[in-house]
Amino acid sequence: MSDGQSHAARLDRRSNRPPFALGFDPGTKCSALALAVQGPGRILEIHVFTAPNAPAMETALGRYLPARRGERGLLVTEGQQFYTDQPQATAASLLPLAALSGYVRSWGHRQGLRTRCPLPVEWKGSIAKRVHQAQILKAMGWEHELHKGLVYRSQHMPKPFVPEGITVRRNGREIAPNALTPQEEFDVIDACGLARWGLTRG
Repeated sequence: MSDGQSHAARLDRRSNRPPFALGFDPGTKCSALALAVQGPGRILEIHVFTAPNAPAMETALGRYLPARRGERGLLVTEGQQFYTDQPQATAASLLPLAALSGYVRSWGHRQGLRTRCPLPVEWKGSIAKRVHQAQILKAMGWEHELHKGLVYRSQHMPKPFVPEGITVRRNGREIAPNALTPQEEFDVIDACGLARWGLTRG
């Protein structure tokens, strides 16, 4: 491919990038949703669901659309991947996650959003989860600590985990950014990573 063709291909990819992206990390006990917009990949709002249910999710998802009519955004939900080195995980254990992810994607289709469902290996590669999450936080400029290359959260951290100016809601109710539990934080990081991944892939 010539230099001219490579430049044209890059421009074409950029023109197809969505104006905003929703990242959804499904979980049976906790799920997280994040909204990111183009530019620096800025996160605007975060939702966590401690007991995922359809009405609460539709309400949260629907918050973003009225102000963005005419913009064809992207909804990214993480696909389910079976790891043979994790004997505690079975194909059956992935079914609830796959069903939840499928439900959210069908909602996105009904709303006119484009959807992507990358497997973990596609959007984060073979990097260990904590290491990859540290990379996401560093890219966003969020406050965190590292210990031997891993994200390390401490009750003694001087600042909230999520920066000021970002709205955080749990089950529809706004909460303080530092009120997130460690498990919710892990899910939030992945949701943010999925949204940012969607902004660059389209």
